Amino acid sequence: MKRAFVLRNICIAASLFLFFGVSGAQAPDSQLEELQISILTCGPGEDIYSLFGHTALRIKSGRQDNVYNWGTFDYGPPTIKGKFRFTKKFLLGQLPYQLGDTSYARFLQEYNYFKRSVEEQVLVLTEEEKKKILEQLLINMQKENRTYKYDFYYDNCVTRPLDIIQGAVGGNVTYPKLNDLDITFRGLLHENLTRDPWTKFGMDIILGTQSDQIADVRGQMFLPAYFRDYLEGARTDTKALTQPTASILSFNEPKEKLSWWTPLHLFLVLLLIEVIGLFLYHISGDRGFLRYYDGLWFIALAISSIIFLFMWFCTDHTVCKNNWDMLWSSPLAIAYFFKDGKAKTIGLWLLAISCTILIVGFNNLPQEFNLAVLAIALTTILKCLRLLGLSKWIDSLSKRPPAAVITMILCIAQLSAMSAQKINGITVVSPPSQFQSDPMLEVTQVNADWIALVPYGFSRPSNPEVIHGSNGQWWGERPEGIKASLELAKKNGLHVMIKPQVWIPGGWVGEFDFEKESDWLIWEKSYRAYVMTFVKLAEKYEVEMLCIGTEYRISVKKREAFWRSLIKEVRSIYKGKLTYSSNWDSYSKVPFWDELDYIGISAYFPLSDMDTPPTLLLTYRWNKYIKQLKKYSNRFNKKILFTEFGYLSVDGAAGKTWELEKEVKSLAINEQAQANGYDALFKSFWNEEFWAGGFLWKWFPEGRGHEGYPERDYTPQNKKAQLVLQEWYGK
Repeated sequence: MKRAFVLRNICIAASLFLFFGVSGAQAPDSQLEELQISILTCGPGEDIYSLFGHTALRIKSGRQDNVYNWGTFDYGPPTIKGKFRFTKKFLLGQLPYQLGDTSYARFLQEYNYFKRSVEEQVLVLTEEEKKKILEQLLINMQKENRTYKYDFYYDNCVTRPLDIIQGAVGGNVTYPKLNDLDITFRGLLHENLTRDPWTKFGMDIILGTQSDQIADVRGQMFLPAYFRDYLEGARTDTKALTQPTASILSFNEPKEKLSWWTPLHLFLVLLLIEVIGLFLYHISGDRGFLRYYDGLWFIALAISSIIFLFMWFCTDHTVCKNNWDMLWSSPLAIAYFFKDGKAKTIGLWLLAISCTILIVGFNNLPQEFNLAVLAIALTTILKCLRLLGLSKWIDSLSKRPPAAVITMILCIAQLSAMSAQKINGITVVSPPSQFQSDPMLEVTQVNADWIALVPYGFSRPSNPEVIHGSNGQWWGERPEGIKASLELAKKNGLHVMIKPQVWIPGGWVGEFDFEKESDWLIWEKSYRAYVMTFVKLAEKYEVEMLCIGTEYRISVKKREAFWRSLIKEVRSIYKGKLTYSSNWDSYSKVPFWDELDYIGISAYFPLSDMDTPPTLLLTYRWNKYIKQLKKYSNRFNKKILFTEFGYLSVDGAAGKTWELEKEVKSLAINEQAQANGYDALFKSFWNEEFWAGGFLWKWFPEGRGHEGYPERDYTPQNKKAQLVLQEWYGK
């Protein structure tokens, strides 16, 4: 085996030297010109070690076409002794990673087998820069340099080719500004684990404070997808560093099963059991069940503390050091097994205090904690207090058990609220004529629980009057059509938002403006009448929410007094929730959020002009908007509601949708781009407390009401995006 290994290395080195002219050899100009060096970015896999994707270096010249990657390791001989050595090195963080090589054809064959995507970025290099890369590669291929000590964030399969490239071009590389947010390494990991709460929990509790450091541009590139996207816009002093990204292998993203049973749910249930057991113990004095429960609980805490201490002090895993999760997973848990006495009392008191510090400092300690550890810490505190025999505390609770139980339930509810049900809404297009069947059944099948109904009004740029309800208008937009839709929605258990919206042929209400005061007064009178028609309807049918307007960018600034008076009049009749739908780029200009229940936004934020941007790219492009929206939500202490969100099923769907609409019929159909857009939005916002949910734009009941291009339109019906929607809305 050793002989074969050495011979193989010699052959590789010889081929690099002879074919590519490295180490001072002079290659013909034609040979250097045809030499192509590129970065291959591979999509994530299903195994935990492949969750974040992979990066490799491809070198091609004539018949030579090889791939080099720094993510391989030697499993050793398939014997018990060999497996033990491998496991020991892995646990201790001493497993040597190495530079591996294979043919390009074989590389693609492997990734095709596992259905993992591959993208290529050809580097734009001078002849001298190509030589430098090949020289460094040859040095890396030497036996004494081939292996290296892996570091999760700073020395891995991405950083190695990154360093070689930067060294070859002299380090003068500027990267695009992809992320305005101060994001930590842990935050970067979370972007990939949104739909895998158990892996996220495991990584959160084992990683220490190093993961909570801010990741600069270099730091963010430890993830293959970030490396790819930074490379895409990277430049040297004189040129772009890469050609446009090309897709080599493309697959539908692996279907990720949403877990309804998360660590938070598990530990909330265990917390509730502890609360119930506390009162049963006080009533009966029997610790039979609790004795077993306590024993298992403190054994689990003690074992986890041993694991954390081992990873911190006994291994080379630097990312596991300085772990503040030791506050709840403490060796003090072994005090439970001491005989009753001073040592046990002190140990349980210290453990309870340690868990209290974690709860009080949850958002201020130098480490981000998984939400589930709050339930763990609270359960441990209750156990310690009960075991310490604080009879006065228990007696005070038992004298008013209903209030005590309610208090405990409220604490648990507070924890659950952070993962509360969102508004899973769909905008149902009003049809031109009466329904032939019940279209709401199809809506419920994708797990939506809200619908938005849009009774359009109409205006012209030269005419301030808002017209609605005429006989020439579609049946579904007239009051009788809205009534029929409301009845069917209620029959199917759906909540409803009525959203009056004005359409201007050949224009946009955001640019609706007048110079004369008399024109504004005509508009105000007609718009008020239009909205109040549906306010009365909403109150009569107990509609849960009403949107008082949509995207009137100029009007809300110039006619603030009108909008406030309209809100007051609506409130005098209608008892449900109110919102307004602002365009994505002007929500901060709306002056009357203080009088509404939700901050409503038409969420067409541009994220990427790529034909099919991957979900990972879109999720971190959302980051800067999330920061802004969260800050704005906190300012008014109101949740953000996406009154509209959606993506066309065409190339570039995640870009400027209003521009795509102008040429939509000529654009290539791209269902995957649409599906990725929806998936990234849900991944980015689902666990954000400030986000109330939203209404997808749009859904054609019975397939009617579209403009002639449903295969390219916003609707996810019978497209890949429908499965994405169904999965998230069913969470």
